Amino acid sequence: MSVMTSTSISKHVDRALEHLSRFNPWDQAVLPGVVLLCGKSAASSKLITISELIRRRIGESEQKWFQYNVLNEMIVQEAVAAAEEPSVVEDTYMAVEGDDEEAAENEYFETRQPTVHEQAVQPAKVRYKSHLTVLLSRVPLDDLKTEPYVAVQTNEQMIEHLQKKKMGLVA
Repeated sequence: MSVMTSTSISKHVDRALEHLSRFNPWDQAVLPGVVLLCGKSAASSKLITISELIRRRIGESEQKWFQYNVLNEMIVQEAVAAAEEPSVVEDTYMAVEGDDEEAAENEYFETRQPTVHEQAVQPAKVRYKSHLTVLLSRVPLDDLKTEPYVAVQTNEQMIEHLQKKKMGLVA
């Protein structure tokens, strides 16, 4: 699920929980769901909020969850806009009443692309934009544990401790 700044937190949480609820530890025919949340840096706080709410709701039902975080950088090249000054013709142009057809034609002119020389003098700016990806699962994904740059979070030890406490094995 792609998370944007305009998306609703509750809708994402509900959809993710619905997808993750297809889990049965005793029936191997039911494959557990995995939710992939991704977003740009502007929406990363919303993405983290969504993942925290999902984790909290799964944890409240005393179930295990596993979260895998990947932070990437994407290279974006932005062309530098030259300081455009109005030309002499544009500066002295005066619209005449009743000349609506000519005014309408002027709106459809395309701006020209910069020449090779202009691109060499003013190269495109290279920007690095971060991109956050979060995978949530009810079962461990062993393939992701071995991948570089993947952070793993889980409540597995806490749930096992609660289960042992209920059985009276731990004080």
